[in-house]
Amino acid sequence: MLRQVKKKTFDIFLKFRSATRTKLVLPDFMIIGIMKGGTTSFYENLTQHPQIYPALYKEIHYFNRHLLNLISDTRDINWYSAHFPPRRVLDQRNGITGEATPNYINHWNIVPQIAEILPDVKIIILLRDPVKQAYSHYQHHQRSRSINRDELFMTYIEHELEFYKEVGVSNALFDDQTLNELKQNSKVKGRITRYAVYGLYIFQIKRWHEFFDKSQFLIMKSEDYFKHPETHLEEAANFLGVNPHSFDFKREDKQSGHSYEPISQEAKAALEEFFAPYNQQLYDYLDRDFGW
Repeated sequence: MLRQVKKKTFDIFLKFRSATRTKLVLPDFMIIGIMKGGTTSFYENLTQHPQIYPALYKEIHYFNRHLLNLISDTRDINWYSAHFPPRRVLDQRNGITGEATPNYINHWNIVPQIAEILPDVKIIILLRDPVKQAYSHYQHHQRSRSINRDELFMTYIEHELEFYKEVGVSNALFDDQTLNELKQNSKVKGRITRYAVYGLYIFQIKRWHEFFDKSQFLIMKSEDYFKHPETHLEEAANFLGVNPHSFDFKREDKQSGHSYEPISQEAKAALEEFFAPYNQQLYDYLDRDFGW
């Protein structure tokens, strides 16, 4: 009940802010991925910088939910703008603002729309070992009870990889309508999840590069960020064009306190074999070996 009251109050505040704002404020940067890749920690630490102002909350989901009308409402670009600080506040410190919705990278249909609305936006991506990312995604669903909690991770992976053998790995896997049609015609029995497909980073990055210049991207390895956070935060600040800053890294994030059993060797081996050729394609494309 309290959560509903808070949400209603917040919605009223957003409506008032969007109705009274005279200058549209849109993000200078976006962190678009990857889910379970440390984006919460990165965003919270990055916005410690005195010139980098956060949105009212990290994951706005405007482009992948509201703009696509996946949620029945009338939330327009003014509603989206209301999540960011007023222009006068930003101008006081020559500041910038941005958001972090880490599953933007997975939604191919939104990329042209983002490019049209935010053609000059700077884009940050954190990439995590796709095997660990897939297993973490599964554990997230376990905690949220959005899957059968008695079903083993390997069972879901078997179904998913069998499906890819049947239909092939291609861009079609990232188009929701096409994917749903493929699933409906599939002979694979059991639920087909998307734990593995979200780790096919080469397909996702190439899609975004079709609409944005490569100079607008900063792509980091999540594991390196957590090893040397201050260095990577300083790199991001330089990329965003703000003044140098000494970051006081805070390790707290949404995953703190969560623990689970290690991934089975069977699932680990199956995923490593599946990802190997696509990881190599990524290394060749970006001219960088991530070591996965």
